Amino acid sequence: MSIPQRVQEVRRLLQAAVSQSRNSNVNPQQIRRLPVQMENTSIEERYLRDFHVEEWEMVTDDDASTSQCYLPFRVVKPVEDPPDGQKKYPVVMFLHPTGGDRNYHIAWESRYVSRGYMTVSVDSRYHGRRQDSQLPYQHALVKAFSEQDCREKPFLLDNVWDQQRILDVLETRDDVDMRRIGVTGMSLGGMHSWLLAACDERIACACPICGVQYFRYALENDCYYERVMSIPDVFRYATETSSSKKEGPFPLSVTKETVQCVWDRLLPGMLEHYDADVSLGAIAPRPFLIVTGCKDARNPIKGIEMVYEKAQRVYEALGAKDMIRLFAQQDAGHECTAHMMQQVDSWMDKHLLLL
Repeated sequence: MSIPQRVQEVRRLLQAAVSQSRNSNVNPQQIRRLPVQMENTSIEERYLRDFHVEEWEMVTDDDASTSQCYLPFRVVKPVEDPPDGQKKYPVVMFLHPTGGDRNYHIAWESRYVSRGYMTVSVDSRYHGRRQDSQLPYQHALVKAFSEQDCREKPFLLDNVWDQQRILDVLETRDDVDMRRIGVTGMSLGGMHSWLLAACDERIACACPICGVQYFRYALENDCYYERVMSIPDVFRYATETSSSKKEGPFPLSVTKETVQCVWDRLLPGMLEHYDADVSLGAIAPRPFLIVTGCKDARNPIKGIEMVYEKAQRVYEALGAKDMIRLFAQQDAGHECTAHMMQQVDSWMDKHLLLL
């Protein structure tokens, strides 16, 4: 199989895991604009008062019985038309980390809008306005793991599905340049950014921050404990209900077998078909900047370097060796530093704004 064929096959398998046979057609009657409600003391008012702000809600799931079928998202753009006279903006999607919401990157977004971008931010499942008092996010992961017939995959896959529906909406707008769509995000949002770019070629530029990781490497080298602690409830439940456990307190009691079982349930087929060692190459030849901290224990740097080198070979084979880069900040852990943001800004401007 040639490299382009392998890239297409990885993308097909990832898209199949994301879609789960759902209907991807966007029904205009299932999208509604909401009033923008801001108070003088709100963080939204402080950063967005000088821009054109739109609040929207859409149905993204054909299973209307779930509380998560409604996706709230915000669109922000300059008041004035783009300087190029085309009246079409480059767009950057900002995706938040665990525990955040669509306001998480709002100060950063405002700087992008000031430079001539449109920005889009969303609430991931069980976050922000999608929080469910009866089923908090961590509990939703336990449900997705424990119930054999549960279709929900709220850790990564369902969110990538939602973000693709945002791309569908952007395609209907006459003020969006679909050739210039970028995505970035921190931690959970970084994982979403990576997988969204891998399975959807409408993403022209991706810059995940502390999101790219080699799951198989962490599994085989016993460096999965920090990742376990990022979503502890599901791993605690999996350990308590498993015959496989080690001596010691949680999370040291979590075994490789349990970790693999959790990934197989939350991310079906990932370890075999769309882990970073193969899915990063599916982004080629589009611009791709991996941003991480060398001290980030959730995303071990050795694993990242391994998958980066493999992705580099794909980019080189496709004649795009300058379109992929790894920025690993030596003194940083699992965090989004000012230096990291500067790297993302430069990469986005080079490949989206300055075309």
